[in-house]
Amino acid sequence: EKFTALAIGFALVYPNIAASFTAAKPLYTLFAGTFIESKIYATFLGLPIIFPASSYLSTVLPIILAIWVGSKIEKFFKRIIPDVVKVFVVPFFVILITVPLSFL
Repeated sequence: EKFTALAIGFALVYPNIAASFTAAKPLYTLFAGTFIESKIYATFLGLPIIFPASSYLSTVLPIILAIWVGSKIEKFFKRIIPDVVKVFVVPFFVILITVPLSFL
């Protein structure tokens, strides 16, 4: 669904999300002292959220990958959700799962 893909892409480039991740003091540093050192500003279910310093506005591949994963999740939900509520429930669950997953 193209509108679900648009919502996923918009969520990744929404400026307030980038500002909320980088405005606070880092919780800890992952891989400290190495060339892939990353500051962790937030966690989701105990997993660190690594947000690029330049945000997702300058990248295309994470958005394409998130939309691809969302399409696989959408196919799964279209098989198990009844036709009566499929129009509203499938995009809701796809966005609900894909957006937080894409930040990990």
